[in-house]
Amino acid sequence: MKAATNEMLRQLPVTVLDVSFEQSSKAKALNFAMDRFDISSFDIVTILDADNEVDAVYLRRINNAYASGIKAVQAHRVAKNTQTDVAIFDAVSEEVNNSIFRRGHRALGLSSALVGSGMSFDFNWFKENVVHLRTAGEDKELEALLLKQSIFIDYINDLYVMDEKTSQQKVYSSQRQRWLAAQYTMLFSKLKDIPVCIRTRNVNYLDKIIQWMLLPRVVMFGLTGVFAILLLVVAWESALKWFALVLLMSLIFAFATPWGLFKVFLSRSWKTVPVLFVTMAMNFFKIKKGKTFIHTPHGQE
Repeated sequence: MKAATNEMLRQLPVTVLDVSFEQSSKAKALNFAMDRFDISSFDIVTILDADNEVDAVYLRRINNAYASGIKAVQAHRVAKNTQTDVAIFDAVSEEVNNSIFRRGHRALGLSSALVGSGMSFDFNWFKENVVHLRTAGEDKELEALLLKQSIFIDYINDLYVMDEKTSQQKVYSSQRQRWLAAQYTMLFSKLKDIPVCIRTRNVNYLDKIIQWMLLPRVVMFGLTGVFAILLLVVAWESALKWFALVLLMSLIFAFATPWGLFKVFLSRSWKTVPVLFVTMAMNFFKIKKGKTFIHTPHGQE
């Protein structure tokens, strides 16, 4: 944040906390903030990134959800910038996640996934549990803490949070490298909980562990396409089912994306898929590096 922005914020009836860490992370900033408030200070904590934009009803809608008994809720995060091919791809990826892992899961009676911002929690629960956040994947750690305690995560599909999407390929790669490291760190640390999930019928926690087993979507799509092309040369009959899988995944992603955004993707951004596939595949060889926080640069506000 610019110093001038912080000074403007101080003119408002809000508390502004300045933080400075040798190695920055959202988890450290959240712990710093929660250390400065008593457990009875508030009812709800809502987390937004500095580049997020929400409309005037955001806090009221979160408050209404809390008043109805919800202890954890995720709002609908959408892209506020689609100027570059990478940003369009990132926006499509976000909407696919919204359709499958948030709106779709809730339609099946399962917990929504969290996404890092636009998420809100019971204040007392958050203050007691934020001390357990250690990695650069704080949203995944929060999911594990909530679901292990059988706390349901709700989703408000019509409450929008405008989020700045990654515009450059290099930045996209670094961001996904961090996310990939966080995902598989969480997976390997929570595999031991599978027997407990089965024994206690904690379906939401088991579902989350299974989600962490999935390959990144662009890698899964790209590998399926590569296998289809290779088998076309070796044994074309066997290639048919792989091409069918490519078509099926394409249809799923198309139906999971708002039509207007999908049209922009088809007209402009589809050609970035092979490049991002290679970039993401290479990130598997850099997971160890991704365990340290990699800042995603945005324009300063």
